[in-house]
Amino acid sequence: MAVMLPELHRTCHLLKQPLLFMDRPAAMFLLVDGLRESSAAAAFCAQRFHTFFLPRLSSRQDEPEDFELVEMVNQAIEDLEKSLLDSNARYAGCGLALLLVLGQRVLVANVGNCRAVMCTPPKPSGEGLAAPSPKDPWKIRLLVGGGPSGQALADVVKLERLRRLKEYAPLDFEGKPGDVLSGCSVGPIHMPGPVARVMKRSFGLWGGWGARVLGILGWSCFSHLSTGWICAFALPRRDLLARGVAGQGVSNDILSRSGSSTLSNDMAVLAFIADTTTPNGKALVQLVTETDATETSQCIFGNCLEDFTSSPKLAEVDVLVLAVFAGGNPQVIAELWPQLKAQVRWIHSLAAGVDTLVPVLQQLGDEAQAVPLTNAKGAFSRSLAEYAVAAMMHFNKQITRLQANRVSRNWEKFIMNEVHGKTCGFIGFGDIAQHTARLCRALGLQVLAWRNRQGLPGNDLADRVTYASDGPQAKQEVFEQSDFVICSLPGGEATYHACGAAEFAVMKPTAVFISIGRGSCVDETALLEVLKSKKILGAALDVFEKEPLSPESPLWDMENLLLSPHNADLTPTYMSQTWDIFVQKLTDFRSPNFTTFKDQVDKSCGY
Repeated sequence: MAVMLPELHRTCHLLKQPLLFMDRPAAMFLLVDGLRESSAAAAFCAQRFHTFFLPRLSSRQDEPEDFELVEMVNQAIEDLEKSLLDSNARYAGCGLALLLVLGQRVLVANVGNCRAVMCTPPKPSGEGLAAPSPKDPWKIRLLVGGGPSGQALADVVKLERLRRLKEYAPLDFEGKPGDVLSGCSVGPIHMPGPVARVMKRSFGLWGGWGARVLGILGWSCFSHLSTGWICAFALPRRDLLARGVAGQGVSNDILSRSGSSTLSNDMAVLAFIADTTTPNGKALVQLVTETDATETSQCIFGNCLEDFTSSPKLAEVDVLVLAVFAGGNPQVIAELWPQLKAQVRWIHSLAAGVDTLVPVLQQLGDEAQAVPLTNAKGAFSRSLAEYAVAAMMHFNKQITRLQANRVSRNWEKFIMNEVHGKTCGFIGFGDIAQHTARLCRALGLQVLAWRNRQGLPGNDLADRVTYASDGPQAKQEVFEQSDFVICSLPGGEATYHACGAAEFAVMKPTAVFISIGRGSCVDETALLEVLKSKKILGAALDVFEKEPLSPESPLWDMENLLLSPHNADLTPTYMSQTWDIFVQKLTDFRSPNFTTFKDQVDKSCGY
C-alpha cells in the first residue's frame, strides 16, 4: 500500500509550522507493507509518522544535514513504534519505506531497517535554468552501510528500530469496506536509471509484490521543480534465474554489469569462495544479485580450483571474499594464489573470525600477508553481548532453580541476587567485549579488562585495564576479582588455551565463566574439572574446540553448564548484517581516493 502524505509546504502552512529554511519543494511519501491489506491501518501508520516527523523538521532554523535527516527519521520511527503498540492496530511485522523530497535532495529509506540513500539530481544549467537531460547522472550516496558518510553516520543510525511481533499476531485495525488510499496511481512508470536502482535496493526486499509498480506522481505535484520527471516506487521480483542461478548450482559469472557509477573509476572483479548449493550459499548469491554496490562489479563464485579456472574473469580478480558460513574453504585461496598474487588488492572474510584464514595467508608468505585483510568485525557484537548478559542473568537469577521449582510445584521464596555492584572481567576487549561492557555498565557492574597490547581503542569502557605485558598474574587477577569472566578472544596460536587450569583455579566459588569468542581459547578439560567439583558456580559456552560437540562429550552432563551450539549470533539478520559491512568496505574500496583500509585485521592477534 502506498500512502501519499500531504505536501510538506502546504501542511506546514496549515499547521502554522513553516519550514523557515525551505524555499524549494518539500514532500514525503510512505510505503506500508505487512498490515494485511488494511488501508485504515496503513493510513494510521502514514499519518502518525507524519505527525511525529513534521515538528522535528519544522523546528529547524536552517536546512538539516543528511545525517540529521536520518536521525529525525529514526526518532519518528521510534515514536511510531510506541504508538502502534499502544493502538488497536496490532503490528505484525509491518514494513515501512520512506521517500522524502527536500528541494534538490531525495532521501530514500527502508525505515524498518534504517537503510538510507541520498539522491541529488543534476542542477539546471544556463541562465534560464533549463531542465537537465534525463541522461544526466544523478549523484547517489549510501548514507547508511557504505562510504565515508556512511561511516560518519554509524553512531546515529541504529539498525532494526521496528519491534517485530510474532508472525500471526492479531490485527484489530481492519478498517471499513471501501477505504481508498488517495494520491496513489498504479501503472508503468519511467524514472532515471540510478534512482530506479536505488529504489530497487531499498524496497526490493518486499519481493512478494511481484512485478507490480506503484507509481506516485511525485514531481508533477511540485510546481517549483522543472525536471518534470516522474518518481515511482519500483518493487520488482527477485529474478535470480535471469542472473544465472539454475537448479542447485550457480554459473561462475553470475554478475557482469555495465553502466556508470559515481563511486568508482574502474571495474572491480570479485571472487566469492562459497558453496552455492548450501542454503547460506544461495542466500549469499541472492544478496549479491540485489546489491547496488556491485552495480559495476563482476562476480564469480566457486569453492575449488576447478570452479574458478573455468571462468575467463579469473585473471582479472582483484578482491577475494571468503564465506565460511556458506561452506567456503580457505585453502582455495592457496590454490588460486599463484595465478592471482600479482593483482589481488583486498581479501575479506564475511565472518568475524579469521582463525582459519590467517594461517593460509601465513603459509603463502610475505606477499600474501601484505594484502589488506578485513572481516565482519562488529556485525555480530550486539547479539553476542545480549547472549553474555543472558548467561549472567541465568546464573545470577537462578533460572534453573526456578524451573525445577515449577516442575515440582515447590513455592520456595529464596534470595534473588542482583548483578548491580558485581564485577565483570573481560579476557580480550575487542568489539564484542566492548558492546557487552556497555550493557554491563548500564546494569551497574564494574568492568575489568585484560588485553594483548596497548594503544587499542575502548579502554574508557573499563574501570581498569591490564595487558599481557604486565605478566601472567595480570590475567589471573581478572579471573580472581571477577564475578563474571567473559572470554571473547579470537582463535589462533597466540590465544590457544588462554583460559586454563591456572585461571580457573583462582576464580570465586560464586563466579561464572562465559565463552563467546573461539573454543580453542578455552581448556575444556580444565573447565570440566572445576564444573564437576563445583569450584565455580557455573559456565556458559557458545563455542567449542571441536564443533559440533561430540555426543560423547562429558560437557553435556554438566548441570551447571549453559550450552548453546555456536548460535548466539545466528539472528534473523545474520546475513544482512555481515553483508552490509562488506558493502560499506566495497564502496570505500571503489572510491577514487581509496588508499587502504584503516581497520584491516591485525594478523598478530591484537585484541
